Amino acid sequence: MAIWAELRRRAPRAAETLALGGVLLKESGAADAAVPMLRQALRLDPGHGTAARALMDALEGLGDMAGAQQAGREALAFSPADPELWGALGGLPAAADQSRALAYCRRAVLIDPDSAPARLRLSFVLDSGGQADAAAAAARGALVCDPALPAAFFQLVQLALRRGEPEQAARHFLRLARLAPGALSSRLCVVLGETLRRAGKPELATAVALTGIAALPEEPRLLVLLGTVRAIGDHDGARAALEAALIRDPANALALNAIGLGRSLTCEAERAVTALRRAVRADPSDPQVHSNLLLTLQYSAAIAPDEKAALHMEWGRRHGAPEIPERPARRARDRGGRLRVGYLSPDFYAHPVVAFLEPVLAHHDRGRFQVFCYSTGARDDAVTERLRGRADVWREIRDLPDAEVAQRIAEDGIDVLVDLAGHTGGNRLPVFARRPAPVQVNWLGYPDTTGLRAMDYRLTDAVADPPGLADARHAETLWRMPGCFLCFGPPADAPAVAPLPSLERGFVTFGSFNNLAKLNENVAATWAEILHAVPESRLLLKAAALANAGTRARVLGWLAVRGIAADRVDLLTTIASAREHLGLYGAVDVALDPFPYNGTTTTCEAAWMGVPTVTLLGGTHVARVGASLNAALGLERLVAPDAAAYRGLAVSLACDLPALQALRAGLRPRMAASRLCDAAAFTRSLEEAYAAMLARARP
Repeated sequence: MAIWAELRRRAPRAAETLALGGVLLKESGAADAAVPMLRQALRLDPGHGTAARALMDALEGLGDMAGAQQAGREALAFSPADPELWGALGGLPAAADQSRALAYCRRAVLIDPDSAPARLRLSFVLDSGGQADAAAAAARGALVCDPALPAAFFQLVQLALRRGEPEQAARHFLRLARLAPGALSSRLCVVLGETLRRAGKPELATAVALTGIAALPEEPRLLVLLGTVRAIGDHDGARAALEAALIRDPANALALNAIGLGRSLTCEAERAVTALRRAVRADPSDPQVHSNLLLTLQYSAAIAPDEKAALHMEWGRRHGAPEIPERPARRARDRGGRLRVGYLSPDFYAHPVVAFLEPVLAHHDRGRFQVFCYSTGARDDAVTERLRGRADVWREIRDLPDAEVAQRIAEDGIDVLVDLAGHTGGNRLPVFARRPAPVQVNWLGYPDTTGLRAMDYRLTDAVADPPGLADARHAETLWRMPGCFLCFGPPADAPAVAPLPSLERGFVTFGSFNNLAKLNENVAATWAEILHAVPESRLLLKAAALANAGTRARVLGWLAVRGIAADRVDLLTTIASAREHLGLYGAVDVALDPFPYNGTTTTCEAAWMGVPTVTLLGGTHVARVGASLNAALGLERLVAPDAAAYRGLAVSLACDLPALQALRAGLRPRMAASRLCDAAAFTRSLEEAYAAMLARARP
């Protein structure tokens, strides 16, 4: 700067001196001071290309894009073969129009085909114009010119994520990390890792988390990511990562949230609730963390129903609209008079919800109803493709913000919008708070109120939610379906019902294939008493969480202190094949329902495989689903009013093997003939419910 000051003293109006001064000011961050000096230089020498290029950059830095474009075009008049100038002009944000920006960038590549920056700039412009495939090709072209260009890998990661290709994004990310670990950001690591986790790619998600931690060891969000992705298969490793995150940030709501969810998976419901309460206090603004607390409350026997209801209502007050938004005007019917029903869910894949939703999608009367599905999940599979074929209109909305989703639903003219997630993971309840449809209904995915005043109805039945207290504990109006509130679609590839295993083996096997979060010490104690009452009997448990040694030890410990040796207990983890999973029921004589959180899909699968389920009748929906399902099958005798009766029912079934074999042999035909599997009748009732709800809505 001293040299420039001396030059300006000797020749204050010389174009070269002014241009040099402007460049130096721009590069020192003083773009506002550089602009008048550069303009003065160009007035003295209109052909000064350096001044024109510097002016373009300075104006861009100040946000004057129109001025920057004009300066760039003036510079081109004097440097028409400068590829960097063409590329810089094309890469200006808010270029005059997309076609002109592309023309500039393509001209830069044409002048210098070996320029990696020119090809990368072309990729950015293509991407901004929504041409993701062409943008990816241009970025790959940049890597041909410069195989070690970090920005190109970064661009490919972003493009792959937006195109729904998380595995491809992970490959580019790991190459970027090897080349330039300093280019990684915690946000990129977390977004990619979470996307991989939700897409069912835990190994790649773990690799991303570990790579991020190596590059950014002090970033607690990456430790939270590692703890989250390890939560299923490596509880101990997950907990260690999360506790390390809390050391760095004791009030980290995401770490506390993940610890709570992890403890739930390892049968520690009360400690899970404690951690999640802390998470909500740490970040009261996060609706999903608050939802996770509500879901975890369902597993706890220590929380009174009125307290659970109050906490759900608090969610609605905090995260829903303070006042119910104005109900949208009812749509004028199209010429066919069809009612539009929309189903919104993160679980349109091989998920338990599908077993109850798909029969309805298959049997909707398309003459009366037009079916929309709004998919918010990150996981697609063969089931997803099948469900797409069941919908009249399929919308992928996973990456859209809540307000935009609500706007899309309103524009679609949905009459009845059905939430299939409640407070489970990936829910979009804030969409319903915006009331995009005149009638909004909760069904299937969650066993309690949403707490949301804008949710008009919740579908249930008189067994699962008897009239009375249940109504007072809901923000929604309870709509009780005739019979059961569920309709089960039996798996098409289920093996035949096996003979009663105890007749061949000489001992009775009790079993439960439920999510292990539903198991607690009281349940284990009751099951131990059943095993004591039936000599030589065994217990078979199957759950994903049993892959963890600590969890297995906890379950076996509960049974051991009550006199049940480990050699009487078989612990199995996830089996990839659905057919093999169902085949395992061939080793079970009697299924035991957990409490207070009953099974649903597991109870239906067990019945289809000929295995009856003994259930304990509780006081809330979550503890009465087993009773509803058994009532639908005409097996009310398997519903116990208290723990003593529950033990007695299980023992009596095990002590009368001929009767148990007869029940087993007839259970699948009984179920197939029941209303529980009568999809056509159930769907007609559901459609009548939708029509009646809409008729009650204000015109």
